[in-house]
Amino acid sequence: MQRNKAVPMTRSLLIIMVTFTCLIRMYGTVSFPLYAVLQCALAGLFVLSTSIYGAFRIRNGDKENKSYMERIARYDALDASRKMENQI
Repeated sequence: MQRNKAVPMTRSLLIIMVTFTCLIRMYGTVSFPLYAVLQCALAGLFVLSTSIYGAFRIRNGDKENKSYMERIARYDALDASRKMENQI
């Protein structure tokens, strides 16, 4: 479920990056070396932002997985105690 949330975020960042560079290229008087530096800076920013977002997703996912595993263990313990009661 969380993976579905990550895709629109990366797409939106990519769309913003492309739109920003196109607007600068069309309406700004930017030399080619400066434009290349701008492209590299925006690509680096995109990679950095997606990796930071991915790290937060992994960290929060671990917390969710831990609570999920604790709930499963509780239900498993309840099921085992019910089976023991039925055998008696």
